[in-house]
Amino acid sequence: MVSGRVTAELELAKKGKFAPIENIPVNVETVSNKSSGKKHYEIIMDSRGTLLWKDDSEYDKEMLIITSEKVSKEYLEYLDQKHISYIASGEGKIDLARAMEILGESFGVKTVGVVGGSKINTAFFGRRPFGRSPVAYRGGDRWKALIPNGV
Repeated sequence: MVSGRVTAELELAKKGKFAPIENIPVNVETVSNKSSGKKHYEIIMDSRGTLLWKDDSEYDKEMLIITSEKVSKEYLEYLDQKHISYIASGEGKIDLARAMEILGESFGVKTVGVVGGSKINTAFFGRRPFGRSPVAYRGGDRWKALIPNGV
């Protein structure tokens, strides 16, 4: 399942915010696959890397965080320490189409469900009135045509 930052903050993340000391952005597409063999992913969109997490082993599903390339190097090191996979893609905001390609290429993800509020649903499906309705879509080669906006 794919969730936005706000939904993840309410339902999955630990309390508090990540506060980098130096806040040096990674500024390059970065992928880290720490797959532990769980069958499903919990995919979270967190553009700047602000959410706090338990260790991946404490979750039922494999955690995978998608950020923009503006995420701090410290946040990616934090995710490494928590054994959490991540994708950093997109200069100012998440390049959602590219992130979905990476999900398929590097993580073997072929189908995602999108749950969350209007921001994440709008990013995936344009300006349609989905609200908080769950939506599922099989991607394949159609991600670029489907995804009009970044996150």
